[in-house]
Amino acid sequence: MNRKINIILWAICCLSIFIQLYSEANYSKKSQTEDPTDCILAYIEDQYQYLEDRIIPEIYADQVNGGRDGLSIDKILQSRGLSIGIIENGKQVFRSTSLEGKKACNLTVPRSGIRIRKCVEVFDKDDVLLSSIVSSCSLKNKFKISDLGDIAFFIENQTVQLSRYGKTKNRLTTFLIFPFLSSLLLLLLIPFQWKNTKRTLNQFAGIVLLLFVYFICLQRLQIIKIDQWFEWSMPTAITVLLSSLYFWRNKHRLVKDQWLQVIHWVIILIPFIFFLWTIVTTPRSFNQDSPFLSLSKISSRDLYLISALVFFMLAHLISLYQNWQWSKRKFSTSRHIGSQVLLGFGHLAAVILLLPSFPILPIILSIGLYFLLIDLFTEGRQNPVLWSILWSVFISIIIAGSVYYSDFSFTVGEVKSEISKADNMFIENGLKNYSLDNIPPYYTEKVNEYGDVGIQVFYKKGSIHFLNHLSNGQVNIMQFPLPGFIKAVTLFSCVFLIGISIYLLMILLHKRVNILPRYFYPGDIYLSSFSRRIQFSYLILTVISFIGIASITILLLNNYFKNSERQNLKSNLNLIRSHLDYLAKDDVVSISSTEAGLMKLMNHHNYTLNIYDQDGNDIIDSDAHLSSSVIKYLKLHSDGSLSESSPQNGFSTYLNIKHPVYKYAYVRGIDQKNDHAFSVYDFVAGILNVYVFLFIIAITFGLFVSKSIVDPLARLTKQMKQLKLGKANQQIEWTGEGEVGELIDNYNSMVVKLEESVSLIAHTERDMAWREMARQVAHEIKNPLTPMKLQLQYLQKQVSGGYIPDKENLDRIASSLLEQIENLSNISEAFSNVAKLPKASNEKVVLNEVVESVHDLFRKREDMQIRLLEPINDLVVFADKNHLVRILNNLLKNAIEAIPQERVGDIEIQLYKDKGDAIIKVSDNGLGIPKNMRDKIFTPKFTTKNSGSGLGLAIAANMAESFNGKIYFKTQENVGTDFFISIPLMRLSQNKESNRVILD
Repeated sequence: MNRKINIILWAICCLSIFIQLYSEANYSKKSQTEDPTDCILAYIEDQYQYLEDRIIPEIYADQVNGGRDGLSIDKILQSRGLSIGIIENGKQVFRSTSLEGKKACNLTVPRSGIRIRKCVEVFDKDDVLLSSIVSSCSLKNKFKISDLGDIAFFIENQTVQLSRYGKTKNRLTTFLIFPFLSSLLLLLLIPFQWKNTKRTLNQFAGIVLLLFVYFICLQRLQIIKIDQWFEWSMPTAITVLLSSLYFWRNKHRLVKDQWLQVIHWVIILIPFIFFLWTIVTTPRSFNQDSPFLSLSKISSRDLYLISALVFFMLAHLISLYQNWQWSKRKFSTSRHIGSQVLLGFGHLAAVILLLPSFPILPIILSIGLYFLLIDLFTEGRQNPVLWSILWSVFISIIIAGSVYYSDFSFTVGEVKSEISKADNMFIENGLKNYSLDNIPPYYTEKVNEYGDVGIQVFYKKGSIHFLNHLSNGQVNIMQFPLPGFIKAVTLFSCVFLIGISIYLLMILLHKRVNILPRYFYPGDIYLSSFSRRIQFSYLILTVISFIGIASITILLLNNYFKNSERQNLKSNLNLIRSHLDYLAKDDVVSISSTEAGLMKLMNHHNYTLNIYDQDGNDIIDSDAHLSSSVIKYLKLHSDGSLSESSPQNGFSTYLNIKHPVYKYAYVRGIDQKNDHAFSVYDFVAGILNVYVFLFIIAITFGLFVSKSIVDPLARLTKQMKQLKLGKANQQIEWTGEGEVGELIDNYNSMVVKLEESVSLIAHTERDMAWREMARQVAHEIKNPLTPMKLQLQYLQKQVSGGYIPDKENLDRIASSLLEQIENLSNISEAFSNVAKLPKASNEKVVLNEVVESVHDLFRKREDMQIRLLEPINDLVVFADKNHLVRILNNLLKNAIEAIPQERVGDIEIQLYKDKGDAIIKVSDNGLGIPKNMRDKIFTPKFTTKNSGSGLGLAIAANMAESFNGKIYFKTQENVGTDFFISIPLMRLSQNKESNRVILD
């Protein structure tokens, strides 16, 4: 089934790529010969028809209804880039607001006395073809008016030349990205469900080759440029991460040892190089009005980039950690340190080559700290929550610092490039020109310091200054405020949240597909712990609280800012109205002086102003005019104003002016990025930083709080594990009160009562045991006494009858009596051994020597095979050697007797290490133990054989307990039985893992 699914996914992936490449090639070919003129003309005619069929009837209906809908009609026309004017019998019936961009107009006279002028906006005020036309015509290029254009277009009685300045996105290619990425992700996950074979490596190799060919083909088609790596950072990051995870999950089974170290280093450095490459090559949007804005506001594009960087760093971290563990096991300390040094130089070389402008000292310190944390992390298994928080913080610092510094360097370079242009774009934004004679004293020192012609950059008092010393002696100076440290902290917070979210998503994915290495997945058992459940609940509660508080605070603050801005706008409009009313008192004042008087106020508030005459015509621009509906509204509300929202400009307001010539004014905001927007963003950034750091502190604090809560329970659990019957159990000392104190007091009381109960039960059991022992002794003695009594009675009868038995009969009777007496002696000795075992003399014992000696004693049998499997290194325990020999002798004798005569015997003795215990396993292929007898195996006087006292295993179990060992078994009827002797190992360096050898 997996094979079929894999083939289908490969088909989808390759087909989507093929269609994309074919579509892009065809798209590029058609774009080179594309002529939009016919489509533009058709679009204009369609809009004319729309005005004719829909708008004109609504205008006449509005006139019949009293003109209530004229404003809404005008708004619809503005949103569609249309305007219309209707004059009937010399009287203006309707006129919409004029268009700002280049337009095509049509004058019609449908019948006598009626003139209708319809206009369709074709280009915006920057002479760029409207996006609505590009979309409706499905154009493959973007066009603008240019004197050097190669496409002629006739509009408004003049010829316009169009030039291409970029291509639009191919919709088919954009749509096919989704099946391509989905099938790619599934193709990367499928090998995790396969067995580790060359087929799985071929799968990953095929995916990498496919992406490489795809990228090269796009380069050849000139669809993307090599510096636009941004579009491909995410699929590459996912591929690198999952490929690395698969390699480490399968423990290098398909790699030869001589190449293993080299492959490790390649897998470690590839994600790191991709991480640096993504930072360097990702294009940034350079805002000329505020060039350092990219450092203060995080867009969806930034989130995409940060997610890709987190994937790369996660792949790098996992690879470095896995290699560290492998190196510690494989190499000696000196070689391990040498490997660290070589890897450190590899990281340093990658940073220097790809990020040459980065300061070298922070790089060295970061790499050193990074390796130190890796080394500490590999020392042992730590708390997953604490380590995930620690690594998220560290990775966030690295990513945020790298992106911040790289973005800052890029912005500085772009600003220097723009300032150096003759027609630079910064003149309206504060570029100041000085001669060397009148340069401000603030810059004199820097000019004299640099001296040479060119652009210099220096920092002073929280600002960055660009000083351009021209060859003609002039000096251009521009100043921008430096992005504060809070911007870098905001970037850190954003990276931290994204990193934690990606880690949680990978854990959820790991539950379905086993992708994470063991130390990076806390496991389902993690939440089974009471302390971990407290930590997790604390974490969830903290997150929910932060989200709720932040959402409500932002909502309230946003409403506050909106109300404040509305009041501020109202105050400014009243100020403008008052200023206009003041200027209107002078009937002969010119529009230029009016605008001059208002210019300072407009510039200060980032507003723009238009003034119209009583007919609604602009005083400056004869082609601009007001809508007749707006004029009608202002005439009906002579003391009021008309305001309407504008998504692009923020707001627009029409005002009445009490002037005989200048009747109306139009005030609008030219930039929606007002103080309110910045205030809300700054607040969100600030609260995000506070909450992230509070979250880190809260989680760390929660770990210690939960530990303090669970510590008494852990102590209680430890004591309960050590609780044993028949021994003095230690009570817990606890001075606290509450439920935990009450629980510990109850435990201490239980220990006292348990010791009393154990003493009583032990006394009762001893009495019962001795009664049972007396009964069994009596029974066992009675059995041989009966034949002895009969023999003596027979002899007595012979003698009393005068018959003297001959020597042969006397010898037979004496022999029988001696045999029964010997049997009584054996019974007495056996029960004596049960009642009191020989005192154990525990000492340091090498188990390998014990099992070898027992094996040598039994292995010479010709009717069966007895094998020994033991480790090369010695396993040392603290036990009685004689007891061990007796136990093994008993187990081997039982194993031999359990094998039926018709079956070839196969007995195996295994010695191995299991965690902190040494295990001796004796396996046979006998008849096994029936289910109804398994619970009585270690009970005295119980046997499954026809002969024997049934005391051997009971005595062996008691002997094993004398050196803290235990005996248990696993059996299967008609297959065989495995007996296990478990003995605690001594804490010696030689008790370590090793290979095993087999002795026949």
